[in-house]
Amino acid sequence: MKNIFILLFIILSITSNLYAVEINGVTLPERITVENSNLLLNGAGIRTKLFFNIYVGALYLPEKSSNSNQIINSDIPKQIFMHFLYDEVKKEKIVSSFKDGFEDNSPELLNKIKGELDTFYSCFNQDIKKGDQIKLTFIPNKGTTIEINNNFKKLIPNRDFMVALFSIWFGNNPPTESLKNGMLGLE
Repeated sequence: MKNIFILLFIILSITSNLYAVEINGVTLPERITVENSNLLLNGAGIRTKLFFNIYVGALYLPEKSSNSNQIINSDIPKQIFMHFLYDEVKKEKIVSSFKDGFEDNSPELLNKIKGELDTFYSCFNQDIKKGDQIKLTFIPNKGTTIEINNNFKKLIPNRDFMVALFSIWFGNNPPTESLKNGMLGLE
């Protein structure tokens, strides 16, 4: 009888990991649904700057992948999820960080997506506080949606914008290599 309880405990421990992952106190679901597509948690990590934890970043895909180019360029449903850990990030700093990410990873696309970038930056019209969440979701044949704290902000239909956006994390110059590797499921 004792062995049955031990076995039951082990099974529950294993299956509970199928439903959520916790990073720095942030619980990430193992699966989400986007426009009737089931997405899996590909990986997650922490964006640090100096010695501060800024946010937990997670990537959701239809099936797991560690191929950066495939993630950036594929027309599949995908989502980057950010849960902020830092007390407050000023709206100007958020926009500045995104601008740096676009410039560092997709300079060849900047002229093609200038209008889309302006639309994107306009979504960040308030400071981001600890516990706030940003979802950047690409939906094929529709575009990229921006949500802050589950409030829909914009839909940007341009595919080049999606490529540039996902390049921020998975291009040659990500915010940090450890965040990139975590989201790729390599750490």
